Amino acid sequence: MDINIDALYNILKQNQGDVNDAIGSKNKTIVVTSDPLALIAEKTKMLLAKKDKDEQVLFAEDQEWMESSSDLDHEINVNMVFMA
Repeated sequence: MDINIDALYNILKQNQGDVNDAIGSKNKTIVVTSDPLALIAEKTKMLLAKKDKDEQVLFAEDQEWMESSSDLDHEINVNMVFMA
């Protein structure tokens, strides 16, 4: 059985819109700008905002650990004073 790849491709292209509608896919918005550096600056700004948000979460976790560590360190220091 011979399969004509070109015919299959044409059928796929003819029905692609129906398939996209059936699965609910959305088209991405295309931005046209005369200043490509503005797009880079916007992307950098978004990456920095995401990085800051991630660091705040890590900082909160680190702060809890540091507080529990400082209590333990204080207890160790008190015990060392009694040993000396």
